[in-house]
Amino acid sequence: MQRPPYGITGFYYYLDPPPPSTDESAFLNHCYAFARKLAAKIVRVDRRVGTAEKNFTSVTFETNSDGFAILFNAHYPMLAFAEPMCVGEVIAKFIDRPEYAIYWNEIGGYAILSHSDLTIPPHKMELVDMSDSEYDQILVHNPSTSGEIIFNFWD
Repeated sequence: MQRPPYGITGFYYYLDPPPPSTDESAFLNHCYAFARKLAAKIVRVDRRVGTAEKNFTSVTFETNSDGFAILFNAHYPMLAFAEPMCVGEVIAKFIDRPEYAIYWNEIGGYAILSHSDLTIPPHKMELVDMSDSEYDQILVHNPSTSGEIIFNFWD
């Protein structure tokens, strides 16, 4: 993603408008339907609700031949596929799963970010829509990719 929208990180100055929020419950319902369609198991749900240290929800799936996670931004309906994350791991390893993206595209309402969208270096991004608070967080946390900005563990 070359030009992230205002509030994507979840940070804002208290006098600025808060960023939008996404419907985590609807996303989780879609995940359970997706698991049934794939005959997959959901082995972990790491919710965003009630946490201050991250700006996304992740759901980890296992099929007979594959394990992967779907990350869902708390402020914009953006999804990313990643390798399953271990407890305590704070940087996702993004992957492409075009065969699984078909389901999410059919539902509609979600932007599926590709590996190439998520591995853009911050210095090559247009950060003009981000707030000063978000830009400050980028300077403090020094992410190496756009994916680390869009799906972050900053507190």
